Amino acid sequence: MKIATGNTMTPRDLPWDERCKMVKEAGFDGMEVWIGSADLNMETTDNEVRAMADAMRDAGLETASIGSSMGWEVPISSPDDAVHRRAIGIGRRQIEAAGLLGTDAILMVTGRAAPEVYQLDGLTRAISGFRELAAVAGDAGVMIGVETCPKLSKNLMTPYECVGFLEDVDREAVGIYLDTSNVVYSGYPEHFVRALGKRIVRIHFKDTLELEDGTRRAAYPGGGNTVDFGPVVSECRAAGYDAWAIMEYGPPPGQTHSLESMREAASSTRRILEG
Repeated sequence: MKIATGNTMTPRDLPWDERCKMVKEAGFDGMEVWIGSADLNMETTDNEVRAMADAMRDAGLETASIGSSMGWEVPISSPDDAVHRRAIGIGRRQIEAAGLLGTDAILMVTGRAAPEVYQLDGLTRAISGFRELAAVAGDAGVMIGVETCPKLSKNLMTPYECVGFLEDVDREAVGIYLDTSNVVYSGYPEHFVRALGKRIVRIHFKDTLELEDGTRRAAYPGGGNTVDFGPVVSECRAAGYDAWAIMEYGPPPGQTHSLESMREAASSTRRILEG
């Protein structure tokens, strides 16, 4: 399994090409690029995206997937037609960026739950949007991974619900993007892997560190205490998942992302995957 980190987990004060080299030096095979970040947004031109791809290739990196930080503020589940269409537009741009950056996967979310949006109506709206985007993604050879964020979205909370969601969407180009830490809120990540198998598009190998005051912060595998990665890796092997282990993590308290923290994140992930 190849390992990647996100572009938002690199030092922000360095140029793109230097950060790419740093990611490779830290021990990662690739990078997940997020639309909605300082590096990639809806105004970024195709030529600018191609330049990003060139720098990644020059550094020896692959693009693991195209994430999005925009799906919470512009939810595909919105009853507002303008917001819903904007979400579709963001998804289309992610698919285009995937082609330009040379990856076959994007990450999207169903949207943040809200009391004013009846939950079943919101989910039906999201399903309609994913079906529309599936036609675009399928033609482009790209998979849409719908991320498990049960605490925020109040859906995709169990393996059963994820399986049912995919049956409702009923499109081969749509699968699940599993976040190992997120689903601890309502289940066990290894159970999701077993239930979903080949329908897993990508996995965020994320852990969190629960502090003495009851708060949590993002941590790298080996630096957290909420996810048991042994069973997760075993179920990945049984399911034949060998795509990407994509890291989401925070630096040590009081520090910023650095080469040292990136190295620790990469090496701890390698140790977990090698079992």
